[in-house]
Amino acid sequence: MPNPHLLFCPYLPLAQMDEPIEFADWELGPLRLFEDRWSDAKFKSEAKEFLIKFGMPVGNGRPIEDCAILCKQGAQIEGLRPSDEELRALGLSIAFGFLDSNPRERSGEGEIGRAMVTTDNLELHLWSIDLQQSRVTQNSGYLVRTIISDFTSGSSQLAIAPPLDLHMPTWPPTPCRC
Repeated sequence: MPNPHLLFCPYLPLAQMDEPIEFADWELGPLRLFEDRWSDAKFKSEAKEFLIKFGMPVGNGRPIEDCAILCKQGAQIEGLRPSDEELRALGLSIAFGFLDSNPRERSGEGEIGRAMVTTDNLELHLWSIDLQQSRVTQNSGYLVRTIISDFTSGSSQLAIAPPLDLHMPTWPPTPCRC
């Protein structure tokens, strides 16, 4: 497969999870939980090399550890691209599940903001990785899209900055079981 696709939520802090979250026929969890599920060793190594290019919010300066990835439940990670409709449904399901589980403000409770997730944390990314040349593209911008395609996954110049106002919860989020 020359250009497998990787599905992931780089800013969703699930690293402390011991098992993936299952919904429909999909699983979402930290990369380490899927260590033995890759159908292709080159895809696995390129994906891991690429995922560490996503940085934490300003001031932290270190890459994200154990990025949250999404794959078919119980299946090998083959890099097949979901349909546009399925991709949209997956993104909405993840957003609804986590946003609905955000803590509600109640009198007498301490700071609940540290446990909140936002849509920036929940953004689902679909990225194509060229296994022949180890090329990846860097996409950015919501209103004005910028695409730079002259990077290899191992390039020291490739660094993907987080959204400017990204809030990272300090407590691990859990989705509602609706």
